[in-house]
Amino acid sequence: MGASRLRCKPGDLARVVSAWNPALVGRIVLITAAHSRTEWVVTLLGEPGVTLTKNRKRIAASNCALAYDSALEPIRAVEAGERDEVTAAGEEDRRHQRSFAAPVSI
Repeated sequence: MGASRLRCKPGDLARVVSAWNPALVGRIVLITAAHSRTEWVVTLLGEPGVTLTKNRKRIAASNCALAYDSALEPIRAVEAGERDEVTAAGEEDRRHQRSFAAPVSI
C-alpha cells in the first residue's frame, strides 16, 4: 500500500482491527506521526498495552507503539447538520444506521 493510499493521518483516532496481541484489538489509538510508508507511531489511549519494542525483539508494556495502517480503522467526525455524529471512515453511506450522537471538540 503506497503512502497516498494510507487510511489514517496524524491526529486521527483509530481502532485497532488486527494485532499480534489479541488484547490490543478494539483498542483506540491516537495517530501521532508516520514511522515509515506503511506504519504509524501511535499512542494507546487508556492503560498501557503489551507490545513489541521498535526492533521487534523484546516485549514491553507501553502506551507508545508502531502500527501498520492496514491494522487500523480511522474514526473521524463527519458533518451532520445540527448534531455531531461520529462514524468510522468509509461508513458515511450508513451514517444514519450506525452513528451515535457525540460532542466533538478540537
